[in-house]
Amino acid sequence: METGSAAADLVASNGLIKFLRSEATLSPRKALTVAAVAGLTNAMILAVINTAAEHAEQSESRPLYAVFFAAAMILYVVSQRWILTQAAEQVEAMIHRVRMRIVSHLQYCELLDVEQLGRVVIYSGIARHMQTLSQSASTMTIAVQMTILILFTALYIAWISITSFIALVAFMSVALFVYWRKSYSVRSDLRGTLEMDNDVYNTIDDLLDGFKEAKLSRGKARAIIARIEEISQRASEMRGVTQIMLAKNFVFSQTAFYLLLGTMVFVVPILTSGYSDEVQKSTTAVLFIIGPISGLIGSIPIFENSSAAAEAIMDLERDLKRMSGVELAVNEDGKPLAEAPTADSTRFADFKTLELRKAVFRYTPPNGDPTESFAIGPIDLTVTRGEVLFITGGNGSGKSTLLRVLTGLYPLHEGTILVDGKALPQNALQDYREIFAAVFGDFHLFSELYGVPDEGLDEVADWIATLEILNKVKFDGQRFSTIDLSTGQRKRLALLAALLEKRPILVLDEWAADQDPMFRRKFYREILGMLRSRGATIIAVTHDNRFFDAADRQMHMEDGMMATFDPELFHD
Repeated sequence: METGSAAADLVASNGLIKFLRSEATLSPRKALTVAAVAGLTNAMILAVINTAAEHAEQSESRPLYAVFFAAAMILYVVSQRWILTQAAEQVEAMIHRVRMRIVSHLQYCELLDVEQLGRVVIYSGIARHMQTLSQSASTMTIAVQMTILILFTALYIAWISITSFIALVAFMSVALFVYWRKSYSVRSDLRGTLEMDNDVYNTIDDLLDGFKEAKLSRGKARAIIARIEEISQRASEMRGVTQIMLAKNFVFSQTAFYLLLGTMVFVVPILTSGYSDEVQKSTTAVLFIIGPISGLIGSIPIFENSSAAAEAIMDLERDLKRMSGVELAVNEDGKPLAEAPTADSTRFADFKTLELRKAVFRYTPPNGDPTESFAIGPIDLTVTRGEVLFITGGNGSGKSTLLRVLTGLYPLHEGTILVDGKALPQNALQDYREIFAAVFGDFHLFSELYGVPDEGLDEVADWIATLEILNKVKFDGQRFSTIDLSTGQRKRLALLAALLEKRPILVLDEWAADQDPMFRRKFYREILGMLRSRGATIIAVTHDNRFFDAADRQMHMEDGMMATFDPELFHD
């Protein structure tokens, strides 16, 4: 009883089993019934062959056995094909639903939470772990059928000889219990290797993002490679240990199986009189399931990897669900069954003033390293509709962080955001964000124009000409022909996309820094004027003191605080 309870607890706590229980839409009873038919037909085939062979020894021809054999084969093919097809469809449907839930939750998470969670963890959950589950679907299905086949064959052995059945059950129970006990530490080690793999991917991501810098410094490149090697070596060693343990478990199981054969051939006949016919049939039955048993044991490493992947996926979804604070469910097509609260893009569209009052934001990194923490504020700032506001300050003064706070992307730890003199309710934060379009310093350029109203698309050609990239890029109605451009040209495309969103406020973080001198002048002297004439409110971080006169107002930052601007000390 204790052994059975431990095994049941082990199965119940398995990540893959929990994932399938929560996500599968196919009736378990129906699936098990068809799988049982497949297993039963396997056992029937064995019984028919054994019986027909017995009569063949006596030179008796029994055509009826051939009919039974053909019927069993047809049932086996039909049931096997159905269960494998359903398994493939079910797993892919589950992966699609879960992937869409994760992506949907991402929409409602805060920027700071996603930054701290890390894109490698998110990408691994959406792509790598999902692929592991997809690739293991057929193997897991066949393993279940093998289990059922072994069960029915064991019943057939019990019908032939109860002594052989007791020997089979005893050996299999002991072998499986020992195997699962030995595999317990393997599961935790597999989770550890997944985390180490994420560290490897994070460091490789650093290498790719900073490839230019690494090419300029051989020492830096070597240090990064050394770090990757260190983490990869640790992951490889841990994975090697798990594979060795799995190999030892496999050898143990095979040894137990051969001992079972030896017991049935050498020991059971001593315990049973008149066993000559029974030993032949029992041994044949055991030999019949040697392939399924070996296949079942060989599938356990795949099962363990799939379980670790399923747990990582569920952990990711649980974290994103907690961060988003939204209950989401999707149908078979991946579409939400109940929509999360949508933003009202018109709620604050007619604002007159925006205000930060005694605003404070503090950042503490997940690793708790005090050298990486920083803060801005308290800051008092008022933005009036239709004005052009320039924000200046040295590197690290908090300008970019201020933009994230002002646009509602970073949460205030102290202070208040006010719209037309009224404090912004927390549940209206997304409505507030809808009045901003931005090109941040670390902007991402989409190859398609997402979320742009139809009337905005009519202006694409004019803006491409105004931004002087007509000979660099074309627009086919939805996509740009290329985004493989210089940094300055990519910023022009990003500005184009932001302008087409038709938001009341345009936020630019050192946008002109990568433009050539002639176009930089055009931006400050012509383009800003065009935007001002259309009623746009512009908030721009800039170092171009030659063009400060293009702004209605300028504010200066030092060390995360508002400061007095001294033109003698500040240079672009």
